[in-house]
Amino acid sequence: MVTMCKVLFPLIEVMKTLGQAVGLPDRGPPTMRITLHEDNTRALILAKTIPPQFTPRGEFYALKTIWLREQIIKNKVLVVHCPTHLMWADIATKMPPKVTFESLRKLIMGW
Repeated sequence: MVTMCKVLFPLIEVMKTLGQAVGLPDRGPPTMRITLHEDNTRALILAKTIPPQFTPRGEFYALKTIWLREQIIKNKVLVVHCPTHLMWADIATKMPPKVTFESLRKLIMGW
């Protein structure tokens, strides 16, 4: 999720700049509906817990997550849970078993 956010947040800034360059009305930031799907429940907790609240096990990396949480709130990004067996990206990032691979392939193809 953090890797995606590192790419996503600068793109949001580029869209704001382009909007101003072409003369779109400046009524605040452009409205974008951004949803991140995450299958890791620990990442969901870290993304949704407002600082300075931390979980007992998460205090040691609290400084690293503050930026992410602030940007998620600022850019109104919705982080939702997606079951592991429905994560399409797993077909490209992991080596799933044959049964999982075939079900993900059918999801991608729309079957």
